[in-house]
Amino acid sequence: IEAISRGAKFTYLVDSNKQAIKLINENLKNIVEPHKVENCDALTFLKSTNQKFDIVLLDPPFATDLGIKAIEYIVENKLLNQHGIIIFETSETNKVDLNYPNFTITRKKYGTVAVYKMEENDEYRN
Repeated sequence: IEAISRGAKFTYLVDSNKQAIKLINENLKNIVEPHKVENCDALTFLKSTNQKFDIVLLDPPFATDLGIKAIEYIVENKLLNQHGIIIFETSETNKVDLNYPNFTITRKKYGTVAVYKMEENDEYRN
């Protein structure tokens, strides 16, 4: 929703929780910018689309490997546009192995949360 308010041309909002989807739709009811709301998990959504993305924000349940699997799928299927980025939020205590040589990966800790930014290197497209 923040991306929409900042001028994103199109956004997908994906959540597997029906209550969250209801709240998202309520918050979007007065917004005319193009968006689509999907009631499924991120990996299911990614596998159902041939869309490429500039920015992917992943904030899955911390106790699952859904975020890692989504990242693997995005990278393997080259679902990012040129210079696209992935932002992945997880518990600071989760052991995360993001070994992708075609990406510059930075990690920031915010209390009990770790946020990873994966930014493709120019060689990714070659």
